[in-house]
Amino acid sequence: MDSPEEFASLQARLIEEIEPEGPIEHMYVENAAAILWDLKSLRQTKGQIVRNASRAGLENLLKQLIRNQHITLKDENYEKAEQLALDYFKCKVKKKEVLELLGEFGLDARAIDAEAFKLCLADLGKLDTMLISSEKRWNKTLRLIAEYRKDLALILRRSADRILDAADSPDLEPRGQAPAVA
Repeated sequence: MDSPEEFASLQARLIEEIEPEGPIEHMYVENAAAILWDLKSLRQTKGQIVRNASRAGLENLLKQLIRNQHITLKDENYEKAEQLALDYFKCKVKKKEVLELLGEFGLDARAIDAEAFKLCLADLGKLDTMLISSEKRWNKTLRLIAEYRKDLALILRRSADRILDAADSPDLEPRGQAPAVA
């Protein structure tokens, strides 16, 4: 959800589905669309932050594992870790090689995700604060609408739930790219 056209489409769908009566209800629906836009965008951003940290997370893991293999070749091993981390996301053969290396230490792909989360915890915390703020705005908007017209608030909540449910939970795989199969 990045473009003004997508926002306009979301807003139009809500207006069409809810059929606000008069300028006040129209304003409530427009405000609700803006909050939904924020919620969807923040949730998508949360997944993207973790995806962006995945390569660095893998690199950190590999440096820790490789460091234990040949202490005297530290610089060469770090370069190898950096290259393997890059290749992991580009080449099925290298992905398999990395997963086998992780397996030797009792780790799997979830260790990469865990390291990525660790690297971006501060950013995720800030984003969660923003999400909580948006959700509070959303709940306040629904309460105001409910005070104005009870059935409008119920219709809006059902529409919003449907819209938010349609936006799947963040996937840790990059968009448009199927997970590599070993």
